[in-house]
Amino acid sequence: MKLNWLWLVALVLTIGCIPSQSKTSRIAPFEDKQLDSALAILIDTSGSFSGYWDSRAYDLFLDLCDQYFSEAIGMRSKLVIGQIGSKDQVVVFEGQPSDLRQRFPDPASLSEFLKANTNGGSNVYAGTRGIVRYMNNLDGVTQETRLLTVVLSDMLDTEGDATKRSQVGYAMIAELSSFASKGGALALYYVADSEMGRWRDIVDRAGFADNHYIIENYLSERPELPMFE
Repeated sequence: MKLNWLWLVALVLTIGCIPSQSKTSRIAPFEDKQLDSALAILIDTSGSFSGYWDSRAYDLFLDLCDQYFSEAIGMRSKLVIGQIGSKDQVVVFEGQPSDLRQRFPDPASLSEFLKANTNGGSNVYAGTRGIVRYMNNLDGVTQETRLLTVVLSDMLDTEGDATKRSQVGYAMIAELSSFASKGGALALYYVADSEMGRWRDIVDRAGFADNHYIIENYLSERPELPMFE
């Protein structure tokens, strides 16, 4: 069953309403801000994958958020959205799940923003490195934080300079290794058949445990997520 924007409304009602702080109940300046969970979704809106965003990938995006944060209601959570082929920086949104509706009040506004923000390139390795590095440096992450990075892309990197592509690729693996050492999980959906073997080798080199990554070459209506102990 396809989800719609109402799930975000539910999140707002559940965790998005924060009472104002009076002078006698201000948050202590050194209060612990430990994150319970953090989800990053890197979206490819360029190249051969661009046509899938409106038709299928958007529903998958909603379902991923719903599945991941359904167990985090009432907990401290973070949602990060990145874009492959962004005109500026990889990360285009960071906030609590309930903040997404304030930034993008309807599905069309998010889709239009991503399309307007693309430079037409598909530098997959640079984009993946950027979003994972961002997750590696999030404030409030501890050994107990559930970390997941999702990439919605065919994973076909279009960098024409083979030397530069290789250098960025190895830098990406270094970031993935750091992410895996923190207990982070990785999920790749709609990976091109030609890239499946490469990415299995990449996650192996990065040191991900078997149950901490998923590589799929299709867009499922109910995507499987990596397991967390």
